[in-house]
Amino acid sequence: MSSAPVFALRIAAHVERNCQRAGVDRLVLVAEPHFLGLLRMWLSTAAEKLVSRSIPRDFADITDAELPTRLEGAERAMSRLQVRAAE
Repeated sequence: MSSAPVFALRIAAHVERNCQRAGVDRLVLVAEPHFLGLLRMWLSTAAEKLVSRSIPRDFADITDAELPTRLEGAERAMSRLQVRAAE
């Protein structure tokens, strides 16, 4: 198995453990589109039910300071797409 699927499996396991411990009731996944698919593939049914939104964006190259603004922009874009799809 190449490194991306292994890394996705490790992240999924980390999400599983920490969501159970912390009593998480909602989860937003943000990852590069291909990796997001790998991550979702490894999530359990219970963890998948916690996912309220998936944002297929690669934010690896931005600073911590830029992240909130970029996430807000991605959220707005995803919301517009959902509205258009519903029309």
